[in-house]
Amino acid sequence: MIVAGASDVASDALADALAATAIEVVRGTARIEGTTRISTRGADDQPLADARVTVWGSGLAVRSASDGRYALSGLPTGSYLLETTAIGYQPSCEIVELRADASSTVRTRLERLLILDTVQVRAQRRRLDTNVESQTSDLFVMLAGVRVVPGVGGDRVLLRGDIRGFCVPIVYIDGMRILNIYGQERINNYVSPMETRAIDVYVSALTRPPEFTMGTSTCGSIVIWTGARR
Repeated sequence: MIVAGASDVASDALADALAATAIEVVRGTARIEGTTRISTRGADDQPLADARVTVWGSGLAVRSASDGRYALSGLPTGSYLLETTAIGYQPSCEIVELRADASSTVRTRLERLLILDTVQVRAQRRRLDTNVESQTSDLFVMLAGVRVVPGVGGDRVLLRGDIRGFCVPIVYIDGMRILNIYGQERINNYVSPMETRAIDVYVSALTRPPEFTMGTSTCGSIVIWTGARR
């Protein structure tokens, strides 16, 4: 089993920080005046304050005021991706057309995220057919929000907790994060069913506790505990 030490974690954090700064910055004379609101079934949507609005490729971002309004200037001309995010809400991405010396009006409505409860699995040993090889990924097959995908390098365990669909979770064994060498999602490489005492599945980043959070990952976490069962 391969685990991450303190130096490895520090190296990962430094790499993430350097990658975050490698952004191509473009400037111009276009401007955006927009509003962010909470999407509801009724017609009276409420303003959404402190939402982060980013124009990708410009290096510019702003947060909405208490009335949901915001403004961005010095933007380049052309078609750009406008991303709006807020804690507890489904992110929004849309294409905006920016024109020189002109102001574009954008009205964005964000929907509240459905937060799933933590899924806890208690594994139980059972006698298996000697012709069937049991593996750890079998323990995840029937879990809601979890998908087991066969692959050349072994089964991949994915979580439905990312805005892009199923995503690669952060994996911990006995509280230690597993290094992403062969792919963190290939759990069968690190632990067998006979070693597994309990499994905690945090389907999304919003449900996982701080001790099982790493960097800016928007996916959830899988925590495997080994040893004798109580």
